[in-house]
Parts: sequence; C-alpha cells; structure tokens
Amino acid sequence: MDVFTALTLALTLVPSPSASRAADGAAAAPLDPTVLALLSIFGGAALAVLGGLFGAWIQGRREHARWVRERRFDAYVCATRFADQWRYLRKTGNGIMAELGDDDLTDERRQTLNARLDDYLSNATTLREEISDAVAPLEILGPSHVLDAFNKMTETFALDDDETTTSANEAFILAVRTTLSVKG
Repeated sequence: MDVFTALTLALTLVPSPSASRAADGAAAAPLDPTVLALLSIFGGAALAVLGGLFGAWIQGRREHARWVRERRFDAYVCATRFADQWRYLRKTGNGIMAELGDDDLTDERRQTLNARLDDYLSNATTLREEISDAVAPLEILGPSHVLDAFNKMTETFALDDDETTTSANEAFILAVRTTLSVKG
C-alpha cells in the first residue's frame, strides 16, 4: 500500500466533529485545513508526476521518430550513391566495349582498353559485393514502397536504356522525398 492510499484511508477512518454533526442533521462543515493541505500537496505531486511521465512519453516518441528519419536518410543516401556509381560504371563499361569492337585499334590502344576493362570488372565486382550494404538498410528501415522503387531502378541497369533508368531514378527520389517529408 502506498503512502497516499494509507493516508487517505487513515483520514477517512478518523471521525471528525463535522461528521457527527452531519449525522445529527446539521450542515456539513468544510474539510479540516490539515486534510485539505495534505490533499492539495499530494494531489499536486501526483499531477506533476503524471505530467512528467506524459511529457517523457511524448519526448520518447519524438526522439524515436527523429532517429528513424536520420537512419532512413543515411540509407537513402547510401542507396542513391550506389545507384549513381553503378550507372557510371555501366556507361564506362559500355564505352570500353564499344571501343574494343573497333577493328582499327592499334595493339597499344587495345592493351590500354584491356587494362581499363580489367579495372572496370574489378570495380563492378566490388560494387556488386557492396549492394547488400546499400539494400539492407532499405529493407530494415522501410517503407516498402521505397525499396520497391529502388529495386525497379536497379532492374533498369541491365536494359542499357538511359531514359528508363532516369525515369526509375526520379521515381525512387520521389519516394524518398515523400517518406522524409521533403517539400519541393
């Protein structure tokens, strides 16, 4: 039993002179000043505690929402950086392959292009290994429509169609801005 309940119970069990007069039919007297003071103190303290708990609950929700928003922002930046690197790498690889298809290449130029192709393949392998770092936060932090937009954008990479990729990238950025409540 807490102190407030014990005090209230003790005060109700103690007969007051006004209670005996009320039983005799006389008008009830106001509360004893000591009881009134105690009730005011403990009532005010209870309201202060409840107000503090409510404020802490609201603050906790705000902090969590801010944390999620910051982590989502970081995840979206990482995914966007990955997509930009992949598009650049694809264009580089396509350019190298187009030049290698030329029959009029000198041996020196062919060796240079083969070295660039080796670098390209190494970078592509590294980037392919990093896709999980870009996608995992999107899967965990959501929402699913952003992950869907990202997946649709990455599916366009194999098409070698800049217009389709640009359109899918714009849809991804729009989904990100909507989720982060970015105006404009």
